[in-house]
Amino acid sequence: MDLIFILFIIVIILITLYYYLTWNYDYWKKQKIPYAKNIIPGFGNMLSIILSRQSFADLCEKFYKKNNKYSMFGLYQMRVPTLLIRDPELVKNVLVTNFNNFANNQFQVGTSKLDRIFAINPFFSKFDTWKENRAPLSNAFSSKKLKLMLPFILNVGKNLEDYLKRKCSDEGKFEIELKQFSNMFTGEIAAAGIGFQGHNFQDETESTKGRWAYKRFIERFFSEPFFTGGIQQVIFLYLPRMANFFHLSMIPEYVNKFFHETVTNILKYRKKENIKSNDFLQIMVDYYRANNLNIENNEALISHMVTFAIEIYESSAITLSFLLFQLAAHSEIQEKVREEVMRIYEKNEKLDYDDFKEMTYLEQTLNESMRLNHVIGTMLKVCTKETELIGSDGLTCKMKPGNVAVISTYGLQMDPNHWPNPEKFDPDRFSDEQKAGRNKFTFIPFGEGPRICVGMRMATIIIKLVVATILKNYQIQVSPKTPLPLKKNEASFMTAFEKGLWVIFKPL
Repeated sequence: MDLIFILFIIVIILITLYYYLTWNYDYWKKQKIPYAKNIIPGFGNMLSIILSRQSFADLCEKFYKKNNKYSMFGLYQMRVPTLLIRDPELVKNVLVTNFNNFANNQFQVGTSKLDRIFAINPFFSKFDTWKENRAPLSNAFSSKKLKLMLPFILNVGKNLEDYLKRKCSDEGKFEIELKQFSNMFTGEIAAAGIGFQGHNFQDETESTKGRWAYKRFIERFFSEPFFTGGIQQVIFLYLPRMANFFHLSMIPEYVNKFFHETVTNILKYRKKENIKSNDFLQIMVDYYRANNLNIENNEALISHMVTFAIEIYESSAITLSFLLFQLAAHSEIQEKVREEVMRIYEKNEKLDYDDFKEMTYLEQTLNESMRLNHVIGTMLKVCTKETELIGSDGLTCKMKPGNVAVISTYGLQMDPNHWPNPEKFDPDRFSDEQKAGRNKFTFIPFGEGPRICVGMRMATIIIKLVVATILKNYQIQVSPKTPLPLKKNEASFMTAFEKGLWVIFKPL
């Protein structure tokens, strides 16, 4: 009798658990929205992501391509109904027209107490705080402030020039993996913006080891589980409640401590020596003072330094490495960019802010590179108010609070309906004439609407500076070390290629 009772209880528990895990898996069927099959209780369509067999961006891109007859397509992130949007006008609806109903990004910090610095980052901020958290950054990355910061950016460009000259002087060429190379430059920019030298372009010797403290720190930072993948990254991105339960933090305490001590020491030194700088840190401090905000032990100020380091060091480096590889792989385009760069250098040996605006073909080339290789590959927006979405094919969906709208930037930017022969690298796609005939929301590398990437102008400047610095003196060639055709690392949250992108720099 006892055994029968125990078995009865177990059966009831299993039935209840199954119902809990599957009760809303008919959500898209009820709305008559085409949806992904092979749903696994509790995992939805996410098992391959949980097992790190593919990225979520790759999964969404495959759904996007397979369902080209529809304006929208349903799937399940674990138990969360998620709508994949394929229609550019629906993308506009979510990012702009009904922005207030989709203002929150899906990703959130696991615990605000442990990740208090990251919680202030505008990307993770919720609707009630994101404007406040974004305002100082919007000010810092305005055209006026970028002009003030340009001298320290150009100085890092000079250090890069000296580094390449030194490396090529011995053998007449220099071979390096592009992500590693790009991180050297962006690491130096990230350090200089906060007020010190990172010494990324110096070779490490016994006499220079102490100078490499920041380089070693930031490399360690980006080797943390949140950035490298695996089960902890999955928990952070898709199971934030579990991260909160187990008290997991995206950013270890040593990161908070490093930035807090560094910023505090720099500000004390500047006050003591009466030094005024035009770097990112000083611009942020001036903003806080102008708005009567305290800068002593101000976690928001520290958070913005972390945001600056992350965005500049990693996102810009990924974008830069893709662009340099495309230039290496397409010598005729590389030469055309070089000709534009040399015309500008002939007028002005030292670049100024307006010179970067004149690099129009380089900008077209950068845009085409970003079209082919988006840094993350998706945008996920949480619905906070019931909203009806109507597709161009007549499909209608009522998004309810808690539902997620996902935009596959990979899918949109490689869709042959918007981009003829999408695999081809063709910067002329971004000529004024071709852009005029294309829906704006088929190309959104920085996002769009009120939450568009606030640092995109600075990222564009530093990427153009690196390309101009290289091409005026060097030719870039693809190294035999790069396995072709390229194969994406599907388990990586950010776009990466297996075995890296190797090139050779040769003096002209």
